[in-house]
Amino acid sequence: MADSAAGVGVTGPSTAVVFGAASGIGRASAQALMGSGLHDALVSVDLGDVPDAALHLTADVSNPGERDRVIDQLLAWPSRIGALVYSIGIAEPARATRAEWPRWQRIIEIDFMAAAHVLCALHDRVLQDATAVVVVDSTAADTGSSVAPPYGAAKAACRILTRSLATLTGSTGARYNSVAPGPTETPLGTGLARSLGTDQQLFAQRTIAKRLGQPEEVAAAVAFLCGPGASFINGTVVVADGGYLAG
Repeated sequence: MADSAAGVGVTGPSTAVVFGAASGIGRASAQALMGSGLHDALVSVDLGDVPDAALHLTADVSNPGERDRVIDQLLAWPSRIGALVYSIGIAEPARATRAEWPRWQRIIEIDFMAAAHVLCALHDRVLQDATAVVVVDSTAADTGSSVAPPYGAAKAACRILTRSLATLTGSTGARYNSVAPGPTETPLGTGLARSLGTDQQLFAQRTIAKRLGQPEEVAAAVAFLCGPGASFINGTVVVADGGYLAG
């Protein structure tokens, strides 16, 4: 199957790799990518099962050893990786106190360090395969977060990492971009709201749309960035937030 998603003239079987494909935006992104007709196989990475994947790698990305195992398996994958989506993260309240530092470390490890480890280790393969990489960050990277500051900081770091890696792609055809969701109906958003003693409608009211986004709406932006129509888009962020930042 021809796949020009990442570079002109790239042909042959293509695999979509999705970290966090078991639920939420990651799950919707996996479905959108496979529905595009551009990819022959899905490789998923998640703690939860993904039954429609050609290869599912069960992994806890907070563990560097498990990340190394996944990286080794992806480097050995026999066909071209046409798209790579990183959509793993946690969000939970954290105060800015000395006692809370272990919580900060855990959030930063999962939300930034794991992404940095994976993307750095796979960078040469991304260049070789002319892969379209999309990292799902958050509008918290733009606004910060008073209730979950390490989450906002980690997502901002992910965005700059993504942009920095884009500057290293040259004329290879590889691309790195970010998608920044606003309040979206996902297990992550529901869990954060519940931990604050409220529900996500509180966040939805801050959008122009006055509603939550659906994972499929964010996944549409992910799939676009991995597709041929985005071949000249590199090193930027697409915001899918219902007007959260503008409102």
